[in-house]
Amino acid sequence: ENQLWQQAIDLLLKIQKHYPRHEYTAAIPAKLASSYEATQQWELAAEQLLILVANEENKSNTSTVAQAESAALKREAQYTAADYYLKAGNTAKALTTFRKYAHTYPEPFDIAQEVRFKMSEFYRQSNEPNKQNFWFRKILSFHKKQHKASPQNIQPRAIELGSMAAFWLGVA
Repeated sequence: ENQLWQQAIDLLLKIQKHYPRHEYTAAIPAKLASSYEATQQWELAAEQLLILVANEENKSNTSTVAQAESAALKREAQYTAADYYLKAGNTAKALTTFRKYAHTYPEPFDIAQEVRFKMSEFYRQSNEPNKQNFWFRKILSFHKKQHKASPQNIQPRAIELGSMAAFWLGVA
């Protein structure tokens, strides 16, 4: 509230260290991620988000609503962590984190297609055409599935990504 981010970080880390089993400790990764984001410590924020994802995976949610909320939280945290690694300039960790997202979360379709395209771009930049083409084929495969299931819900950007993937595969 007072935006004393570094003081908050220091305090949260002390609490986490001295009281690792306390019930409030579970909320610390989210608070640290917010604090690191506010201080533009992108890599540290990403690490806390991935801890949050891991903690959610270890929970045993019983209700359907809790499971849906947990899945959405994990998906958003995974994507944001990958994005933060990019902001930090850590391409290797961004690639790994986006790859996990791409293989784990096929929905929402538009975001998943963007992630698949980002994967193809990573491999274009590292001059690995076989891996780039792998992601182009993924884009096309999911585009075809989506088109069969509900063609009216495909957004223009998703059509553009599918077209680009088809073009580059045709050129390859």
